[in-house]
Amino acid sequence: MALITCPDCGKSISDQAVSCNGCGRPMVAGVEGKFSPGSAESVKKGTQRSKLRGDLGQAFALVGIMVAVFVGMATTALTGIIVALVAIAIGAWISYGS
Repeated sequence: MALITCPDCGKSISDQAVSCNGCGRPMVAGVEGKFSPGSAESVKKGTQRSKLRGDLGQAFALVGIMVAVFVGMATTALTGIIVALVAIAIGAWISYGS
């Protein structure tokens, strides 16, 4: 097993890899067994969102909604609704905010 350089991000990866671990570019074997840097399947440049960040935002919103239910039962329903909306807003900001 040899290491090759990804043509898109420059990270060293295995020549047996299906895609680059750094940028996700699919690796297509050429005729000589080397990976073709000019393949039609190259990854488009752009912003990729972190899966961890999305999961964290969703978890925050879910826990916030559960807390809002208890706050709504302990105080007024309006207070619970406000807490839930704030939790959803913060969760969306964590997931999709810059």
